[in-house]
Amino acid sequence: MAAFGCFLYMLLCALVLLCQASTTIGSSLSDLAHSDTASRTFHNLSLSSSKGGHALCVSGQVSVTASATNQKFSIQPPANQFAATELIQELLQINSTLVPANTAGVQTISGTYDLAVQLCYPANVTSASQVSTVQILTHGVGLDKSYWDIAPSNSYVDAAACAGYATLAYDRLGVGASQHPDPINVLQSSLEVELLHQLIKALHDGSIGLQKFEKVVCTAHSFGSIIQAGHDTKYPDECAAVLATGISDTIEYLSDTQLANNPAIANTVNATKFGSLSNAYFINPTMISVQQPFFRYPFFDIAVFEKVFESRATYSLGELFTLPLIFTAAPNYKGPVDVVDGFNDFSFCLGDCSKPGNRAQAYRTAFYPAASQSDSYLVPDTGHVINAHKNAGLAFSQMISFLKSNGL
Repeated sequence: MAAFGCFLYMLLCALVLLCQASTTIGSSLSDLAHSDTASRTFHNLSLSSSKGGHALCVSGQVSVTASATNQKFSIQPPANQFAATELIQELLQINSTLVPANTAGVQTISGTYDLAVQLCYPANVTSASQVSTVQILTHGVGLDKSYWDIAPSNSYVDAAACAGYATLAYDRLGVGASQHPDPINVLQSSLEVELLHQLIKALHDGSIGLQKFEKVVCTAHSFGSIIQAGHDTKYPDECAAVLATGISDTIEYLSDTQLANNPAIANTVNATKFGSLSNAYFINPTMISVQQPFFRYPFFDIAVFEKVFESRATYSLGELFTLPLIFTAAPNYKGPVDVVDGFNDFSFCLGDCSKPGNRAQAYRTAFYPAASQSDSYLVPDTGHVINAHKNAGLAFSQMISFLKSNGL
């Protein structure tokens, strides 16, 4: 169960500031201040608006306790970039034995981890009771939570707020302002599944937010969608709906993406920002290593691309080793599922998600066979990072329409 401390004083201060900016969200925070579930975990709290101004947000860190069965790896962090590059080559080579050769069984990992979150409410609500559904937003590799709120025309947070949804975006463990634990034996995909589970529970029970949310919609992108499916395999009854983006029924092309990313030891790329991190934390070092696998030119604004590049995030060797372990179907999930891909997604479709058939539709069929309602959409002229392309609004509209058609 997530461990949530009491920071009511900070939230009351937030209430004063937000009331000056918006009486509507101030009323919602007033509901929180007078509720009997007023203990919250926001450390280092700050207040902001979404990029388009349609949502008001509280950002900070929350402490989440989770336990997972991880792989026990004997491999050590690479000594330098030459060793790191060789490691990636060996991981991706045909018939690679790197992972099994360095696996010494499994072990239970338990701990409390600080995750950076941003909780946003529609700016026009007059009371928290008007918002019954929240979307939890899980980003992919090389990105952070800002992926969901890049610019006014590229903000899913704004689109959701306009449709009446609250959102909780978070930096996954080892990313951005979240804690950076051991990148080999702690930061693995199985632990990320459990952290997502705990965050969803907290939204349901009122530990995060202005009330106990009746419904939690689980929205994810890329590796986030893989984590989501891993979650839905273990916990099929927690999400009211699943919006899976940037994903397909195969991960066979991820080796091309990882090579194109040109993984660099993060502390050598930016010693000021990442100097304290282990050599087993990587980052995509250049604009080319971000554009080639993630973007489709000329269908994005350069200024938006630069924002994504500047906010690019770290990822760990443990994640690269264990990603395939949670790329599993969720046969017992029976809620509605929508799968959205950029038509020109390179990472999961090698540039054409219509071949050999609709890969988004194939993912839904293979990974969510019991879904009660389903849909899929290929966003035209769009690469892997859908939210950063000019046609992001088409994706947002389809996703919101899907939820509304399912009574959410």
